[in-house]
Amino acid sequence: MNPSLPLLLLSLLLLLSPAAAAEQPSVALVAVEVRSPAAVERLAATGVPVYARLTAPAGEVMLAGADVRAQAQLRAAGLPFRALDADMAGAEYFVAYPAPGRSVPWAAYGRLLYADGRQAVLRSTASAVQRLQAEGVKVVPIGREPLPLLRRTAAGAAGAFADLSQPDPLVQAMVAQVSQATVYQYTGDLSGEWPVVVEGAPYTITTRNTLSGEPVRKATRYVGEHLAALGLSVEYHTYRTAWPPNVIGELRGVASPGTIYIVGGHLDNMPPSGRAPGADDNASGAVGTLIAADILSQYQWDCTLRFVFWTGEEQGLIGSDAYARRASQRNENILGVINLDMIGWNTPGSPPDIDLHANANLPATLDLADLFADVIAAYGLDLIPQIVPDGTGASDHASFWSRGYTAILGIEDYRGSPNDFNPYYHTSNDQLSRLDMAYFTDFVRAAVAATAHMSNCLRTGRLQGQVTASHDGSPIAAATVAVTRTVGYQGQVAADGAGHYATTVPAGSFAARASAYGYLPADVAGLTVGGGAVVTQNFVLTAAPPQAPAVAIGGSGGAINLAWAHVSPNMAYQVHRGESPYFTAEGSTQRAGFNLPFPNPVTYSDPASGLGNPLVNHFYVVLGVNAAGATVASQRVGEFDFALAPGG
Repeated sequence: MNPSLPLLLLSLLLLLSPAAAAEQPSVALVAVEVRSPAAVERLAATGVPVYARLTAPAGEVMLAGADVRAQAQLRAAGLPFRALDADMAGAEYFVAYPAPGRSVPWAAYGRLLYADGRQAVLRSTASAVQRLQAEGVKVVPIGREPLPLLRRTAAGAAGAFADLSQPDPLVQAMVAQVSQATVYQYTGDLSGEWPVVVEGAPYTITTRNTLSGEPVRKATRYVGEHLAALGLSVEYHTYRTAWPPNVIGELRGVASPGTIYIVGGHLDNMPPSGRAPGADDNASGAVGTLIAADILSQYQWDCTLRFVFWTGEEQGLIGSDAYARRASQRNENILGVINLDMIGWNTPGSPPDIDLHANANLPATLDLADLFADVIAAYGLDLIPQIVPDGTGASDHASFWSRGYTAILGIEDYRGSPNDFNPYYHTSNDQLSRLDMAYFTDFVRAAVAATAHMSNCLRTGRLQGQVTASHDGSPIAAATVAVTRTVGYQGQVAADGAGHYATTVPAGSFAARASAYGYLPADVAGLTVGGGAVVTQNFVLTAAPPQAPAVAIGGSGGAINLAWAHVSPNMAYQVHRGESPYFTAEGSTQRAGFNLPFPNPVTYSDPASGLGNPLVNHFYVVLGVNAAGATVASQRVGEFDFALAPGG
């Protein structure tokens, strides 16, 4: 027998005894004030587990578990904190976000541990939280999995979003595709205004509540089938048994597929029973995501774009939390997330304010919010952006903040004073007919453009060449080259004085047409421009046939006056005069010439006419001249004087 075995057994018995267990220090729930990104790094260095991040006016409040030793570490790191609950054992904690301007009797739902006017921390139970949610309060459970406060991405420091002052013609073409009619149609589809085709049969989506069963399952299939029809790969991300999945459509990047950008919004809605249209909350954000997928999927991107529809948001960001946790565990290189939540309401007659919620302790979120605001200005959208540096944690972007990812929330006027928050929030009256469609459509346009600029990875090439004339090879300075695709892009560029043109185009296959006044257009189909490629395509244009003008003649003050309307595509006119009706128009007969630009009508006066002299009769013809110098004659006109001879 091993003589050390009794000593080992005695040690184990001591560890398992009630007295030994009582000696284990209790872990308190503490609120740590973190007022700068540097303070976040100091907190991370202590190793104290953080379970939730709450934004506050002076930075963030981190909810952490800290025993006596951990509290000493926080003090040593210069991080102020206070205990909210002395012992976390067996407790359940929740962060509650009331609707703007609403007062809640917190004591009726649990023990209030923290409140700052915008959010509260409760020690409560699942049943009490369900009652609170039914009252229209967003409640997010606080888990016991430590959050990764610092994120180092494969691409280095996140948030290098380029400044934007001028619109990009390629993105402008994307913005132009967003139509109010499509916004209206998709919103009605999701809010049950009419049946949609899902899984091959008509179905009316009367609710999208996460716990509604078949209705929300149909809603997830509706968006999934829509994404699949665009050619995207679609994942139904199941995160909880019997709950509807998150739906993710992915457009995989060509050159850097591991670099990921997301635009999304939650699909689920409230109230929990009965008809729940949820037109604003949050069919609107889902519609913005669908339309972004419609448009951005027409292009090639070097990075990966994801279009995400989260479920379980109304139950506490459950779906997005599971998604962000998985992304963090996989160390996915997500460099930007735009979360759209309630983007369709604006009180009639009120300013078109929108809020962009960021987190100052994640500086790249401020950069992304700035970019979104820049997009609104650059593309002339009728929205007034307000950046909120201490943004709310009451929507799915907060799940990404909790893992150190760069994310912002785009929402209607949520934090204004007074705010313009939807008064039909979480009721059956949140309907399509109450939305401001012009405001809503511009918000979607901003989201599409902001996603394109956020990624900054549109795959493009260069198309260049020269436009010349077939008759003499001369450059055509006034030429334009229009480049079009079947869907998604139309662009036009003017040639310079030497007939040269050059334009940046999105990678793909195109048709191009060169045209110029006075010439027949030339078309080229099947042009393929790869990412980073320079493709040269020259055009040779043939002069269009000249057209004969219709000339009117008159006389006054001894002068003959001619007038005619300019006829396209003539480049010049020549006026010829002879003394017989069918004279030959040649150099010696030309009396005047006219070149572009022409007055309307074109006129010529001949003071040296023979008007009034029966011995001299003049006849006129006007030649239309094309770009190659070819001519065509007008009808002949003239004056003819005669004298009456006396006698009988």
